[in-house]
Amino acid sequence: MVYLLIIVLFFAGVFFYIMKKDKRTLMSGVFFVLTLLLLGIWVMFLIFKYSQVLSNYPLIMSIIGILAAILVILLILLPILLIIFLFYNGIKIMLKEGFKSRNVLSLAFSIFLFLYLIIWPRFNQISSNDIASDIYFYVGMLALYFLFLMMMYTLSNMLNLMNFKKKDLDFVVVLGAGLIKDKVTPLLAGRIDKGIEVYEKNENSKIIFSGGKGSDELVAEGVAMARYAIEKGVPKDEILIEDKSKNTKENILFSYNMMKSQPNVKEVPKFAIATNSYHVFRALVIAKSMGIDCIGYGSRSKWYFTLNAFIREFIGYIHYTRKRHINRIIVITILYFIVILLTQVLSKFAI
Repeated sequence: MVYLLIIVLFFAGVFFYIMKKDKRTLMSGVFFVLTLLLLGIWVMFLIFKYSQVLSNYPLIMSIIGILAAILVILLILLPILLIIFLFYNGIKIMLKEGFKSRNVLSLAFSIFLFLYLIIWPRFNQISSNDIASDIYFYVGMLALYFLFLMMMYTLSNMLNLMNFKKKDLDFVVVLGAGLIKDKVTPLLAGRIDKGIEVYEKNENSKIIFSGGKGSDELVAEGVAMARYAIEKGVPKDEILIEDKSKNTKENILFSYNMMKSQPNVKEVPKFAIATNSYHVFRALVIAKSMGIDCIGYGSRSKWYFTLNAFIREFIGYIHYTRKRHINRIIVITILYFIVILLTQVLSKFAI
């Protein structure tokens, strides 16, 4: 019990160190989960150890029993509930936003889960094909790897939205997100409003609107965003416009270069990125990869849009960090085939 508690405190210490040092990493999510998991195991041991004492308190035992039953039921029903929720979300976003490739991700994910978890196992039972079973488990290993990554990505994103310590920011950078002709979209307006909110809480800060001109846009995103902010009451002399960037990496890099060119600016300016909540973590990871230190603030989006967009952001993160994942998949594949070969060899000797 004591040793387990020491391990819990160690992992908690590592987690808080990461949060203080630089939380723009999946390790923030990993150590958060490990800390909670080990803490839960320690509490379970504690309950078993003092079960006789607790038996004298029937209300407490009833609450523990109910919570345990709810947890078991949720674990059993989770795959089915996830499939239903993703399918419903996929249909809703297509009805609301139209049938576009970027809007089918949650629907495609739900179909994949349905085929893999429900249809494929039945096929394996009927065919009794060893190769099909091997492929099924291999796909399952890869799926578990990416689901684990997605869970860590989700938690890390949430942790990076928490900014408790006052930063005394010098700049707030609002990332562009597309226009309708020369007008900001509701989604982009949410980003700007969040940026203005953060800017107003930091005296002597300036706000940068970052975004170039798309092929179907009449003006640069940065220009349209600045107009919107001025209408909201932001002083014109407190606004900087970055109008050349075409993607998130350029948004951050060009805005950072603009900050450093301003008069009387610190050698390393303190700044925050304002974007949608689902986009914050990937933006911060990109900034970290360029050696740029910053924090992030997220604006809210419609729930049905957020889930689909979050899956898209996760795919973007996987693509951005693809080299490390390719190497890991190669290792997983080699180990899996070694296990299969060893199993076959051992089965022959058993015969």
